[in-house]
Amino acid sequence: MKNLTKITLLPLLLISGLLWAYEPKITHRDLSAKSVSKSALNTDATLLPNLGLQPFPQNQLFSNKTIEEIFRDDAVSEDNNSRALNHFYDPYKDRALTVLSTSVGKKSPDWSLEDTGDIAEQLVSYKDARKYFYDALTTNDPTFTAKVNETIRNGYWGLVFGNLGHTIHHIQDMAQPQHVRNDQHCDLGFFSCGGIFYNPSRYERYSSSDEIQFKIITIAASTQADAVFPAASEFKLPRDFWMNTAGTGIAEFTNKNFVSQGTNFRSYLGTVGASKYPFPLPGTPTNYNVDDLYAAQGATVPTGIQSLCTGVGVNCWMTMYPTQLTAKASTLSIFDQDLQAKGVHVIYDDGVTPIYYSDRLFALNRFNFDAVHETLIPKAVAYSAGLINYFFRGKIQISLPPDGVYSLIDGTETGFSKIKLRLTNASPPGEGMAGGTLVAIAKFHRNTCYANDLSDALNLNGDLNCRSKDEEIVVSEPIPDVTLVNSPTQFTFNFSANPIPKSATDLYIQVVYRGKLGNEADAVVVATQDISEPTYLSYHNDSDYIQIAGHVYTRPQINANPSLLALVKPTNCVIASSPPTLASDCFQPITLNQEWTAGGSAIPLYTVSALPVRSYTRVVLLTDVGTATSIADKIQICQPASAAVKPVKTQRDLTASTFNHSTITFWRGSYSWEHYSCVFIGDDSDPGAPDDRANVVAPRTDGAATPTAIQVLF
Repeated sequence: MKNLTKITLLPLLLISGLLWAYEPKITHRDLSAKSVSKSALNTDATLLPNLGLQPFPQNQLFSNKTIEEIFRDDAVSEDNNSRALNHFYDPYKDRALTVLSTSVGKKSPDWSLEDTGDIAEQLVSYKDARKYFYDALTTNDPTFTAKVNETIRNGYWGLVFGNLGHTIHHIQDMAQPQHVRNDQHCDLGFFSCGGIFYNPSRYERYSSSDEIQFKIITIAASTQADAVFPAASEFKLPRDFWMNTAGTGIAEFTNKNFVSQGTNFRSYLGTVGASKYPFPLPGTPTNYNVDDLYAAQGATVPTGIQSLCTGVGVNCWMTMYPTQLTAKASTLSIFDQDLQAKGVHVIYDDGVTPIYYSDRLFALNRFNFDAVHETLIPKAVAYSAGLINYFFRGKIQISLPPDGVYSLIDGTETGFSKIKLRLTNASPPGEGMAGGTLVAIAKFHRNTCYANDLSDALNLNGDLNCRSKDEEIVVSEPIPDVTLVNSPTQFTFNFSANPIPKSATDLYIQVVYRGKLGNEADAVVVATQDISEPTYLSYHNDSDYIQIAGHVYTRPQINANPSLLALVKPTNCVIASSPPTLASDCFQPITLNQEWTAGGSAIPLYTVSALPVRSYTRVVLLTDVGTATSIADKIQICQPASAAVKPVKTQRDLTASTFNHSTITFWRGSYSWEHYSCVFIGDDSDPGAPDDRANVVAPRTDGAATPTAIQVLF
């Protein structure tokens, strides 16, 4: 009697939580790890520092996990409970998982992006990741300690990467043909799946098997898996990674080019064609000997198949039908998807065309899966990495304003209440920023040993005891309705409610834009600039000293030395008496009026009025790191009339775990990083000529012990 097997194409009853694409604990974990590796998080060394984080792959922890671990674990957890019902999207019919004409879940992009409306039970969407991104940068509750606030911000960072892990799980599912061709499958067991509705996915089982994992990981690391974005320009919105006007979404690609277990080719009255979907179309078939197929994989033919192939007249060939992309897209043979012989005849019943009989059936087996993996595994990684890149695509460039400094205050003030920045939209072409909101953020630790006279700084270098353990932030007032263009535009940020302290160490300035970026409505873009720590400049009225021949002297010292008097110029400043002396109207101590600019700018930063002799001013400024900032006095009564201020670096060295601190110096009884001193030139030498004043000028006895106030114009 002939064995008859009925192949029915009727929809299957689904049990929630049992619909997995790539097996979560193995393949999704591996694909997500490779996606992170292929993304700009790893390939762009500037990305994470620009977010204010440590470079990849340093093990910076969020909720005790690295970034890669968060992506892997959250991608796996996307399959928990009934969430898997929302992992289907049929781009041909624009539908979610559908059983008996009824939608069982939500469309994959609707669920994972939440871009068509909020979903009450969805808490880990791409939309949520955007919100957490902003919160990770700006959260600072004044009722909490610095440590608690930092912990909360780090928790939000974990949610950013975790939600993106959930999102790329969907991208990977769209690279499994069953998930884009409404091919339901239930994998948890015969009885759990309702008995006759048990329909496990062979593709997923094979893809997660130990024997194939190394090959999948190797394919996922190939150049074919390089991120599709920003290389391709058609991804204008997150949804475009599923389906777009160019027809290159991953769901479209998979639907059009690959068959699945339940939507395979069919043979009717000798003609082979597509079944439920118009594409892919079968090409001209090729017959493969079973022995050769196994040999190509480095495997031996199983005993069960060997026994079938020894009898006379038994067909041990498999007929493979190609598609445009895959040479072995589907198999027509006497073997089913588990490579078990079904018998002589099969009854086909798809509920539409008349029932027909065949001695062979179309099935997908390990040889087809291997062929599919070559294309779809790299696609799963390339699109996942591309979506990660898309999320972080926005770029802002920070540069100094025309004033030449980011901020400047009188040394008597407690902190910086204003920051000026020039901002440029440096995002990829087509990613305009308009109608958004800007805030600036100062990230810092504190010098817990700080003293207003700077005496604390003498012993700071290399000592972490004076550096606060917890990072703090202060956030400026928002600037609404901002448009950033691709040329520098100046913005002034108000920190008056929370000034940046003068005791700040490890100081970074961040700018956060929230608003429209290209076609995306509520994007978040951040730029991070490592700037100088508060840099002190003291200017001393030392006009009680006179420079002659590379040395400085007081009037009494010059009057007592005829050889010095002989060097004085102009010569009419010496009275030819016996003994000769300096004229009373030459080189007498003066009061100073000054108007200072920085960085070659003509814009005055501050003015000084009537600074007495043996007195000094002290300003504190923020500028770029690495290069000195030039400053100049436009009035130029005294020398030097210009100076170069070296930016102070007070930061922890993460590699050596030491505290680097610029050298402090002492001048006439006061401390500062930069001292400039005004003396008379008594021999007509060039301004700025070196002398020995640093070793000669005496501490003040009758001058100001504290700085004289200035008028800040910044």
